[in-house]
Amino acid sequence: MVKEIAEASTLGNGLKELGKKGVIIPQTLQKAFGKLYAYTNDETTEIRHSLMGGEGVYFLKNQNSC
Repeated sequence: MVKEIAEASTLGNGLKELGKKGVIIPQTLQKAFGKLYAYTNDETTEIRHSLMGGEGVYFLKNQNSC
């Protein structure tokens, strides 16, 4: 969403552009967004890319198989 609103290619640049447009985002929240983005892109968490199937459909892995 930041990418569309701020017309930026990265989250960090998008948050900066929003700030230039008058959107107030506290520094602590900006850092939290950055850390959350990094967490979801970490290969060991298997969160972001592994949840995305074809056609933009998201699914959850059953990690507690019975």
